[in-house]
Amino acid sequence: MKTIIAEKPSVAREIARVVDARKREEGYFTGNGYAVTWAFGHLVQLALPEAYDIKGFNRDALPVIPDAFKLVARAEKTEKGNRPDSGVLKQIDIIRRLFEESERIIVRPMPDERANSSSAISTNTSTATRLSTACGSAR
Repeated sequence: MKTIIAEKPSVAREIARVVDARKREEGYFTGNGYAVTWAFGHLVQLALPEAYDIKGFNRDALPVIPDAFKLVARAEKTEKGNRPDSGVLKQIDIIRRLFEESERIIVRPMPDERANSSSAISTNTSTATRLSTACGSAR
């Protein structure tokens, strides 16, 4: 199985149609040797300064450049502060599981000569051709 992660659900639906992954599962589509899933914009973000034990604002301490940046699941604001978005956590788990079960394939949008369009590249040429067509027609 090959796993493809799209930017958003609507793009995943179009890619799933092109690669004939028509069975709808919770958080992804499967079929024809593919799993097609999606992100919701940014699934992860840089941790806030508090994660690096930085308290309060001090202009002299800027810029903050830690030895290693920490990534956290996208957070949502609540009355008690920020907490990880439960939908994002669920989608991260789906993506992690699909990657564990799949071959590694990378598909990413590439700028095209034509304005406002893109094509896709992949480690699989025939898939890339079909995805390129889908990306162009989806715009």
